[in-house]
Amino acid sequence: MTITLLNIPIGIWALLISFIALIIAILKDFILPLIFKPNLVLKINNSELFVRDASSGRERSRWARIKIANKDGFFTRKAENCYLKLIEIRNSDNELIQPFNQSPLKWTVYQNAKNDLSKGESHFIDLVYESTGHRVLYPATISVPIRLLEEAENKLGPGTYSLKVGVYGDNFNSFTKTFNVELGKNFGHLKYV
Repeated sequence: MTITLLNIPIGIWALLISFIALIIAILKDFILPLIFKPNLVLKINNSELFVRDASSGRERSRWARIKIANKDGFFTRKAENCYLKLIEIRNSDNELIQPFNQSPLKWTVYQNAKNDLSKGESHFIDLVYESTGHRVLYPATISVPIRLLEEAENKLGPGTYSLKVGVYGDNFNSFTKTFNVELGKNFGHLKYV
């Protein structure tokens, strides 16, 4: 004797429920993330929002920052565990500055490197800075090799530099972008070019 529910055998119900669960899992894990995803953009310019002065005691500094924004839109969703990493620095002769290790960049308002970015939200991330003490371009990364800091005046003195930045997170494809900055011979001439 076959057990039925609404005149349909239980085996058919089990197959139907399994098929519906499979469709829901495929839709949730594969199809919807292709349609609804973060829409991240990186912005720079030389306004006071992006290149700003700071001071601590007698020493002044000037910081070049990147603005990361998750565009607001119907198909946009939150960027999860988003972080930026400085991948490389090249001088005006396109020579790679060494020794250098890839390292995360600091978000200006948080003490950590990974943060969620809601749709329509934006934040600033420190890229590089200069100080009145030395004419050197300092990366604003979480860690900088000591040997690079010891040789910074020779390797990161006044000039134009290309900085390659990577953007990473849990629910979007990573991408890179290169920014050019110029460190002038005098303090206050740090700018994007």
